[in-house]
Amino acid sequence: MSQEELDRKLIFGLLRDGRTPQSELAKELGVTPPSLTHRIRKLRENGVLRGFKLFLNPNFYSMYFAFVAHLNRKEFDAPWIFVKFKCMEEFTVYGVEGVSPQEVEDRLKFMSRELGEPVMRYVPNQAPKELRPLEIKLLKALAEDPRATPGEIARRTNLRLRYVARKIEVMKKRGELTVVPEVDLSKLNAMILGVFSSRPELVRRLTEGCRLFSVRTEQGSVEICFVGELGMGNRYAEMVRNTDPASQIMLVTDFKVRGPYLDHFKPNLGES
Repeated sequence: MSQEELDRKLIFGLLRDGRTPQSELAKELGVTPPSLTHRIRKLRENGVLRGFKLFLNPNFYSMYFAFVAHLNRKEFDAPWIFVKFKCMEEFTVYGVEGVSPQEVEDRLKFMSRELGEPVMRYVPNQAPKELRPLEIKLLKALAEDPRATPGEIARRTNLRLRYVARKIEVMKKRGELTVVPEVDLSKLNAMILGVFSSRPELVRRLTEGCRLFSVRTEQGSVEICFVGELGMGNRYAEMVRNTDPASQIMLVTDFKVRGPYLDHFKPNLGES
């Protein structure tokens, strides 16, 4: 395996699950733990791997969201942009959140005034939940150190280890939580495929081997996949279009995850 291929597989493993222990990654890649530690250190030194962020579905912390794409006429950012995907097609996809559907709509209109009419909008039906006190405690610790082990989180928060480990796994399986490495895709000569589909079960079968994470709603899902170089991205895009002609596809060359604002966590009176 070449060094470039090893680096891509390493980054794919981290993008798929940023909480995977290095010992497990080393075993998957067929290298020794010291060799993997050396490669991760080099990726950090070279600016390929910049760090890790906790990513939560905004519905999980009582917020509403939408995705919208605008042509790259100028740079745009705001505190309520929770994720940005810069695409090869000369537009950027923004994840926009708000405390109500009306606030999300107002922010989308503001962006239209600033950036022009969008080339794509995705505003699903949603049912945000309220976090409970123990969930808030856990997530605050996880936001501060996204790769902390359940044992480390349990010690910091005085929560039971069994509760911490089980809760993290449940949230991951439901698509509510993932830990995302911040990666400079250009330095890795790689890209990410994003798919907006109303037929998620069919599309998910195609993206099983490259999927990083999903944002699921009643109307469908947003699938985010690591596809390596452009040729592979085009092949996946063609398969998705053949399966779901109405799907919206983007090839991402750069991305930014904000991480959740801790002030957004709104507890109810439950205990777990």
